[in-house]
Amino acid sequence: MLLAGLAVLLHQRTGADDLMVGVSTINRWSKEAMVLVGCVTNLLPARVRLGEVATFDELVGQVHATIRRLLAFGRIPLELILREIEMPQAAGPVFPVWCQFREPSPTITLEREGLSWTPFLVDRAAILCDLEADLIESAIGLECMFAHRTALFEAPTVAKMIGDYSAILRLVLTEGRKREVRRMLEAIGLPVTRLVRTRVGGVRLGRLPAGGLRDLSPDEVRTLYRDAGL
Repeated sequence: MLLAGLAVLLHQRTGADDLMVGVSTINRWSKEAMVLVGCVTNLLPARVRLGEVATFDELVGQVHATIRRLLAFGRIPLELILREIEMPQAAGPVFPVWCQFREPSPTITLEREGLSWTPFLVDRAAILCDLEADLIESAIGLECMFAHRTALFEAPTVAKMIGDYSAILRLVLTEGRKREVRRMLEAIGLPVTRLVRTRVGGVRLGRLPAGGLRDLSPDEVRTLYRDAGL
């Protein structure tokens, strides 16, 4: 669904109905690769044809089927795939848009069998594509980060794109009953593994832990009274 939402965003911005997005996959298919230290990934071409679907549900199904087929080629280097399909050399990146789904980086020093790993954050000076969407799992859900070529995109434009992308994927219920979110998503083939409430009416929960309490601000109290018609 996340890649389908990104395709809708790109269609809104470019008008293109046939998109090619580079999707990174883990490339540890052998015992030798499993013990390597570092990032071992492969980039695969995911083609999204918006002109062949009529609804977002159908688009999600198309993208899901595409990703399942791509995983069968996860161990094949990208350059061999491009050579097989005789893709002509381009002056720019092979995939102008990349999409990565990844876990959050560790924030503490790890030690194991005499070795230690300490996180070292660096600023990214360059990217290998025009636009990269990083979707990172966090304690409060998914965080989205766009990296972009500054020669092609201005910062306000990218900020607006992130807001539009969030709006495409946002699901808001005025009154949730009988596991509505789970049933709605399961109806389009997306079983829910984790569900996080982010707000109640006009009150945003932020990082409030499960079972936690906090005082309401005067503005939040006024919002609740207004929503209740009082």
